[in-house]
Amino acid sequence: MKIRSKTIEHLQLEALLRRLPPSHKKWSEVESHLLRHSAGHFGETTADVYLQYLPRNRYHVLQDLRLFDGIRHFQIDALIITTSFILIMEVKNLRGKLIFDLEHHQLFRTYQEKQDIFPDPFLQVEHQTLQLTRWLQTAQFPDIPIHSFILIANPNTTIKTHGRDTQQYKRRIIRPKLLFSEVEKLHSRSSPPVWDSDLIKLAAETLHKANTPFTASLLQRFELTPADLIKGIRCPKCEKFRMERKRAHWFCSSCGHKSEDAHLDTLRDYQLLMGDEISNPEFRAFSCLSSEKVARTLLSDHCPHNNGATRGRKYRLDLVK
Repeated sequence: MKIRSKTIEHLQLEALLRRLPPSHKKWSEVESHLLRHSAGHFGETTADVYLQYLPRNRYHVLQDLRLFDGIRHFQIDALIITTSFILIMEVKNLRGKLIFDLEHHQLFRTYQEKQDIFPDPFLQVEHQTLQLTRWLQTAQFPDIPIHSFILIANPNTTIKTHGRDTQQYKRRIIRPKLLFSEVEKLHSRSSPPVWDSDLIKLAAETLHKANTPFTASLLQRFELTPADLIKGIRCPKCEKFRMERKRAHWFCSSCGHKSEDAHLDTLRDYQLLMGDEISNPEFRAFSCLSSEKVARTLLSDHCPHNNGATRGRKYRLDLVK
């Protein structure tokens, strides 16, 4: 199982917060979105540690899927495919005290003397089950039982339930360290195999190909323009945008650090926030670089795929995958 990477949206939020002045009115909103993504990513990687212990000859694990069910897209943190069932894993990394209201389908969280209300994760996974069923039927895969677990990633989080548990929700709330044993229990209780190993492999390959990571303009979402962003080359040491081009390297006027490739982070930020193509004038404006010749050399070195005449040439950015 591969190490889970950050989503494109996560990387975009990091780039946007780097490039947004702390005094900007949207800074706190962007930071809040990034903190939620960071917490989610940490929780998912925590779950991945224990998913690695599942025997590969019985379980096939897929991470961070975003699929289209014919009506809308849906996201699954982790999917476990077996010959007898498919298991949806919904990971929550919430601190404090959680109370699952099983009758009224709400999740309450108390943390630092503040109470928040979240959507019921059981309703979420039930809808994901419906969407995944539609997707499998459209892809012409045979019917197979679909189960789901809610995994609470933070070991210090207190879990309580409230109300009658007529649907046996409580047994589907698990801790990371119980993941292996609970999946094995589910496997032992399952019906005889309905898929064989070849069908599992085909389903995994088809799901992987159908995965469509989220991509959208964060500037539009937060009602920002390029003029709101900090321009320049960011120093990898002191993290200030004070680097100037000195012969074959970048020099930070703030801390004196030298770097030969500090512009690569700037090109990555541009790709994440502005798009996959950049021109010489656009690069110079974004990096505060005055020399057209130096800009052309740097772009040619790192962006071999380009199109257009010299004056209007666009360079293809491929630093974020």
